[in-house]
Amino acid sequence: MMSGQYRILGFVYDAAEEPYAGVEVQLKGDSVRATTYTDPEGRFEFHDVRRGDYTVLVITGYGLIERDISVRTSLEMHLQRARNIKTDEVVVHAVRAQGRAPIPQDNIDKEEIRRRNLGQDVPYLLKWSPSVVTTSDAGTGIGYTGMRIRGTDPTRVNVTINGIPLNDAESQAVFWVDLPDLLSSTQSIQIQRGVGASTFGTGAFGASVNLNTIETHIDPYARVTGTIGSFGTRKANLQVGSGLLNNHWTIDSRVSTIQSDGYIDRGTADLRSFYVSAAYLGAKNSLRFIAFGGNEVTYQAWNGVPAQYINDPVLRTFNTAGTERPGAPYDNEVDDYTQTHYQLHWNASVFTQIQTFVSLNYTRGKGYFEQYKSVAGSDGFFTDFLERNGIGGADAVRRRWLDNDFYGAIGGIHYQDPTGRYEFRLGGGLHRYLGDHFGEVIWSATGTPVDALPRYYENDAVKRDRTLFAKLNYLLGERWALNLDLQTRSVKYEFEGLDNDGSPLTQTANHRFFNPKAGLSYTLGESASLHYFTGIANREPNRDDYVESTPSSRPSPERLFDHELGLRLQRSKWQLNLNAFAMLYKDHLILTGRINDVGEYTRVNVDRSRRLGLELETVIRPVDRLEFTAAVTLSRNQVEDFAEYIDNWDYWNQDFENTPPEELEPQQFVAEYDAATDLAFSPEVTGHAALRVQLLDKAKHQLHLTWMTKYVGDQYLDNTSRAASLLEGYTFTDLGLNYQFQWSGQRTVEVHALVRNLFDAAFESNGWIYRFRSRDYDPRPDDPYAVLEGGDLYHLKGLFPQAGRNVLVGLTISI
Repeated sequence: MMSGQYRILGFVYDAAEEPYAGVEVQLKGDSVRATTYTDPEGRFEFHDVRRGDYTVLVITGYGLIERDISVRTSLEMHLQRARNIKTDEVVVHAVRAQGRAPIPQDNIDKEEIRRRNLGQDVPYLLKWSPSVVTTSDAGTGIGYTGMRIRGTDPTRVNVTINGIPLNDAESQAVFWVDLPDLLSSTQSIQIQRGVGASTFGTGAFGASVNLNTIETHIDPYARVTGTIGSFGTRKANLQVGSGLLNNHWTIDSRVSTIQSDGYIDRGTADLRSFYVSAAYLGAKNSLRFIAFGGNEVTYQAWNGVPAQYINDPVLRTFNTAGTERPGAPYDNEVDDYTQTHYQLHWNASVFTQIQTFVSLNYTRGKGYFEQYKSVAGSDGFFTDFLERNGIGGADAVRRRWLDNDFYGAIGGIHYQDPTGRYEFRLGGGLHRYLGDHFGEVIWSATGTPVDALPRYYENDAVKRDRTLFAKLNYLLGERWALNLDLQTRSVKYEFEGLDNDGSPLTQTANHRFFNPKAGLSYTLGESASLHYFTGIANREPNRDDYVESTPSSRPSPERLFDHELGLRLQRSKWQLNLNAFAMLYKDHLILTGRINDVGEYTRVNVDRSRRLGLELETVIRPVDRLEFTAAVTLSRNQVEDFAEYIDNWDYWNQDFENTPPEELEPQQFVAEYDAATDLAFSPEVTGHAALRVQLLDKAKHQLHLTWMTKYVGDQYLDNTSRAASLLEGYTFTDLGLNYQFQWSGQRTVEVHALVRNLFDAAFESNGWIYRFRSRDYDPRPDDPYAVLEGGDLYHLKGLFPQAGRNVLVGLTISI
């Protein structure tokens, strides 16, 4: 140790001597300010502290702990504060699994978010979490992005922000592009794998993600961030906060803008967002208002690159969107959507052991996607509309709108036994969704005015969602702990669907679900524990499953039986998490190619499918400045007794009137799979490894280098396990450099540089496939998506290539 430099070791506990985990600890002195966070045992450290007088400030969320100290030698300190009122996170903890809960989870704190955040969407920050696979339509992580967890698609992953549901009520998906730069206002993220703890919103059917934007900043601050990078990427944001005013009030705000040209041709993104929070913090209650939202204008890239082009270095980025227009592609083939969220959170402490919360929310969304439609490319319904209105036989431009409102309330109560032996949570929520869907024509090649035209389709929907859950964590002794979690959820969906003859028909679907969960933990010693968790999850079909079917062909809800068995080990220099899972599905909804009774391709229920796997995570810190992390998931993901339906184009081209019925071939060819086949988009192996080295550790200078490698194994685009459906596995490596200079007190300058896909790997992260038979017509010369599998069997296939080597550089100045 250098002369005159010392070490501070501290522990933070509540009145029951339970540790405060993950809370912020600040060390303040003359022209010195350092920040760290407590570990799961409530432990924190400051190194290389010079001789002098300091203040240690702990921000627990229940209030502040402030201690003046005089450093003349290395010292150890113990800080304690009762949990009177959780001013920031009562609602967040209602849906999160706590550190010792028997639920597989990954927690990402504020510092990690700041290091990784260079303007990409949320999935691209989470791609280094276990069992997570991400994709980007434009190939850069900006614009339309998505993620799968254990192969579970985005419509089955529950997402909340501060406990408020984010998933779209009808499609049940999350469109991260609607909330650009949300990460700049996010304080922590938790991913739960499996059915997880009960939460609000659509059913968690394999995973859940909770984002927390609530934080109390004690001191005023201002922060300016900018990013530039490959593919014309630009990001700028400004964050300003008042600090704690009169010991009660705080105001925080942010504005952001992000632009990118995209890796895929014309895959541009123009994104803007804001965030505002105003809070009153009392001794036993708090009230916080939050408003945030964004506007996105992205050029459509969701068609994928045609299979015939994917291996051509020039055509690999070809975008078919907008190419129905003769000559140059249509320049406004865009998705334009604005979404604004309003939240009001009230937390109160009734007694020392009882905390309550009530949260109100309202989300307003409105936008459209625009399409140039040629005469040859228009569907029959749209063509009929144009002809009825005197503009048939000509090209047109249309917009398809979504205008929706989502509002409701959640609330709950948390009781902590004074002895620390048990805690109980009760929560409930009511939400209502109003969705208006319509289309309009905005231009016609005939030159005919279109302003007075009626909407070419229009329908609306109402969905009501009610949730109630109770959670009990109980210590059965010194080593055993029991977790019980019971949830009921009811859904009523009113919409305009189709009758058997294809005509519109107002329909209603009602569902009631009971989702019980239980877990048991056993502590082997100070640094080891075993846990078992099991639960049932139910989930209703989504909008397309309903509106494109009739009551007689409507699919049933899905059910998941989940079993998780885990081992956790932790030593001073390493930790290991090992988890085995069995996710068993009943009535799993998948696409089979089958046409229902109104001629639509919709998902159907299959009796049995499963995901069986093993997840391994490790963190090794052999020396103070070196950290190695790794995770691997090995799994088998299969569906049993699957039947594939393949369209026959020869039959469709026949003249029905002149062909005797006995000569007609079946409309679809059926392929039976008696043996289990692989579930779509479910690789058997995924994994990542990262090495983080602290190259410089001085009082005012910090420099870190991070090497990160990700592997995603082979997967299939459908459920057939056919070779033609294979999406080949891939590996990519990112290299990051983070430098921080503290130039006066809390004033800092940070530089973040990231080289993505360092070795310029060429790979595709997503795709789609449609299979058909055709004896009389070879579509390949006319359609670059077409590929011959063999004989008269063809398929159309689109793939989503990701960017090769590219660079992002960010600068943050904080005062």
